[in-house]
Amino acid sequence: RVEEILAELEPWQVMYERLVDFHDKEQDWPSVTEGKLGLWCNTQRVAYKQGKLPEERILLLDTIGFEWSQQDSRWMQGYQALKTFLDTNGCWPKRKDGTVACWCFTQREMRKSGKLTKERIRKLDEIGFIWSPDQLWQENLQSVCNFYREYGRWPYSREGSLGCWCAVQRRDYKNGKLTEERKTRLKEAGFC
Repeated sequence: RVEEILAELEPWQVMYERLVDFHDKEQDWPSVTEGKLGLWCNTQRVAYKQGKLPEERILLLDTIGFEWSQQDSRWMQGYQALKTFLDTNGCWPKRKDGTVACWCFTQREMRKSGKLTKERIRKLDEIGFIWSPDQLWQENLQSVCNFYREYGRWPYSREGSLGCWCAVQRRDYKNGKLTEERKTRLKEAGFC
C-alpha cells in the first residue's frame, strides 16, 4: 500500500521542496489531516519504519530536522501549551480549562501505566508538574494557610483561585465529599 500511495503523489523532490517551504513558514510539520503534504509526510514516516525509504531521502529529510515521530511533536505541543498556561495563569489547569487539563490528566495516566518515558517525566518534573491531585490539594492548603498568616483571615470566594479553593472545600464538606484526612488537615489548620 505504501508503494501505491507513493506512486499516486507528485514527484518526491517537488513534495520535499513544498515541505521545506511549509516548515520555513510554519516552524512545524504538517499533520496527516493537512492535505497532500500531510499525507506525504505520513507516508515518508511509514516507509521509513518499514525500511522502504531510500537512504538518500532519509538524509535529505534529516538535514531539515524532519520529525520521524509525529507523536513526539504532539507531546511537545502539549508541553509548550502547559508552560504557556502556567506563565499566563500562574496556576495549574483545572478540569474547566479543557485541552490543557486533559493533556495533564493523560500524562498522569500514562505514568501510572508505565507508558510515559523517563525523558518526558524528567521534562515535566523540571517545571514542577503535579503528579497527583492530592499533591495539588496540599499545595493549595499551604497557600491558603500562608494567606491566613499574612491577612489574619481566610480568602473570600471572590478572591481569585485561593478563595475559590476555600469555597470548594466548604461545599465538599457540606455535601459529604471531603475525605476524613482532608477534614482533619483543614481542622488542624483552623480552617472555618
